[in-house]
Amino acid sequence: MKKISGFFLRQIDAVIYGLVGPFTVLFIVPKYLLAVEKEIGILLPIYQPLKYLGIVLMNLGGLLAIWCALIMFLTTNAPSIFSKPQKVIEIDPYKVVRHPMMWALFLVLAGEVMVESSLFILIWFLIFIRFSIIYIKRNEEPLLISILGDDYIHYSQKVPRWFPKSLQRVVSK
Repeated sequence: MKKISGFFLRQIDAVIYGLVGPFTVLFIVPKYLLAVEKEIGILLPIYQPLKYLGIVLMNLGGLLAIWCALIMFLTTNAPSIFSKPQKVIEIDPYKVVRHPMMWALFLVLAGEVMVESSLFILIWFLIFIRFSIIYIKRNEEPLLISILGDDYIHYSQKVPRWFPKSLQRVVSK
C-alpha cells in the first residue's frame, strides 16, 4: 500500500512540477511580460519569416521534450522526474549533450521570442539560460554525482554539458 501511495504522490508532484516549472517558464512569465510590454507601449513589428521559424523551434523543442521524457521512462522505468535516478542514460539525445531536456525548454522559449517579437521575452530567455547554467552546474550535477557516482563522472567526461562535440569543433576552427 505504501508503495502505491508513494507512486501516486510522485505523479501528483510531477503534475505540480509541470505547472510550476515549464508551464511558468514557457507560458505564465512570457504572457505577463507581453502584457507589460503592451501596457508601456513597447510593440515591435512581427516579421513573418521569424514567426514561422519560431513556430518550428517551438515544435522541435516540444518534440525533444517528449523524446527525452519517453527515454527517461523507458530506460529507467522512472514514473516521474521526482524518482531517484537509477542509472545514467547514454542513448539518443543524452549521448549528444547531458541536458537535452533543457535544450527543449530553450528551443521553445527562443521560438516564443520570435513568434511574439518581444524584447522582454528575449531578456527573460537570456536570464533563464543563465539561471539554468548556474543551477545545473552548482546543484543538479553534484546531486547526480552523489547518487550515481563514478558512472555519472565517466558520462560527464564523455558527453558535453551543453554543446555537442561536433558543434564545438566547428566553433573552434
